[in-house]
Amino acid sequence: MRILQINAEYVNGRSTGRMVYDLSDCILKSGNDSFIALGYEYVKTYELDTYKMKSIPDLKFSILQTRLWETKRLIKWIAQMKPDVIHFHNLHNHYINIEFLFDYIKKHHIPVAWTLHDCWSFTGRYAISVM
Repeated sequence: MRILQINAEYVNGRSTGRMVYDLSDCILKSGNDSFIALGYEYVKTYELDTYKMKSIPDLKFSILQTRLWETKRLIKWIAQMKPDVIHFHNLHNHYINIEFLFDYIKKHHIPVAWTLHDCWSFTGRYAISVM
């Protein structure tokens, strides 16, 4: 099975970045293919099946460009990779245009799992952690 995880960050930073890293390790150990798409990075990530959308300075420089152009590039990468499942984590922090992404996923009937690490997905504004 080919599993794609999408999160704002990967490995370092906050807990969700580390969680994505650990889940990827479990996916690979179970004999499946793991892919990661991340919004930005705090340290250099040179893993093969990882797609980084922006560096932090680039992200701060142009949020509009990131949400439009970079999401289209991500969708092209997803189309080439052909995941069986997409696992969402944190989709906020201005690194992705979720309307473009959701339209693509719906059009291609790709199953989605979404781990709700905070309230943003159902408030649309507040990334307050759920405890």
